[in-house]
Amino acid sequence: MSEQIEGDRYLYNYLNAYNIKKMDSASSEMRVYDLSSLLILDGGFENYTPKEVRKTVVEMISGRRPVSKDEKLIWNVVEAYNLIQQDKFEINDDNYELFIHVIFRNIGLDLDNKRNYYRNSLKDKTFLKQTVKIEKIDEELQALFDYIYALRKTPLAGFTQAYLIIISVMMISPYKKHNLIIAVLLSQWYMHQANGQLQLIFPGYAIGNKISELIKTIDESFSNRMNISEPLKLLKKFAKREINVTYRLHMLNKWIAEEPIKRQKLVSDNETLMVLLTILSIRDKEVSFSRIKQDLMIGTYEVLNKEQLQKSLTKLENNQLLVKKGTASAKYLLNDDDLYKIKRLLKD
Repeated sequence: MSEQIEGDRYLYNYLNAYNIKKMDSASSEMRVYDLSSLLILDGGFENYTPKEVRKTVVEMISGRRPVSKDEKLIWNVVEAYNLIQQDKFEINDDNYELFIHVIFRNIGLDLDNKRNYYRNSLKDKTFLKQTVKIEKIDEELQALFDYIYALRKTPLAGFTQAYLIIISVMMISPYKKHNLIIAVLLSQWYMHQANGQLQLIFPGYAIGNKISELIKTIDESFSNRMNISEPLKLLKKFAKREINVTYRLHMLNKWIAEEPIKRQKLVSDNETLMVLLTILSIRDKEVSFSRIKQDLMIGTYEVLNKEQLQKSLTKLENNQLLVKKGTASAKYLLNDDDLYKIKRLLKD
């Protein structure tokens, strides 16, 4: 546990060093990436591309009402996130039931009886190979909430406690669907209640890119006497990545704002901005097409397909922000000193 406490101290100090205020545009943009990543992974969408999910998240945040079942889930998750950000919305049994009902409303589940939305069959798929037995769900959920309530008496509410919540909910997987969404949002809810100024510990974007690695470590915990040190370390690694990506986005926005008329044209669409941010977030000086594509994956979903990615890279190259080396195995280098400084600013 001393190792976990030290890890928390490091992340607190790191977060304070690179803190982005809640109202900063980079913070708002990362919330879109975070929520989109969770929805892409755990939304069960059949007709929405990652680009369309992100577009719909932005529209729902702006107030557009949903018109389809898929849009209703996106609306619900945005509403649930807004709900848990309220300062006086404490975690308790009644508020938790409201939170669950907000996520599940109008998507085809009977909410009058919890057995209709609880996991109650082997047909109910989960991310994990192993989860607690169905008959133990109520008992384990109660133990989790007893733990959360007990945390109110502790002087330090840290990353370890928050990420234990993610791991616990995933191990229980109490619901027929959307357990990952609920796990991450409940963790964020706890952190907001415990320490409202911590805005950058919602690692939905980082989880999205490395979900298979997280699931593997949690699965291994089952066969290792519930030793969850590895998934905890991984989630803290994700938190650091989230801080780094958000701070680089903040610096990239500042770079654009220094010469807005000129530079907004250089990265005029969200896809090109996302590609540039991805390159800034890869430590290597020369970055391959395949590495950029890999870092833009959300689980098994391509955020940009090969043609879309190539279009953005070509645009950045034509605008002289990138230099391309080689042909068959081309690599890309930044061609702007200020952008290169942003890339090298943080240690990943």
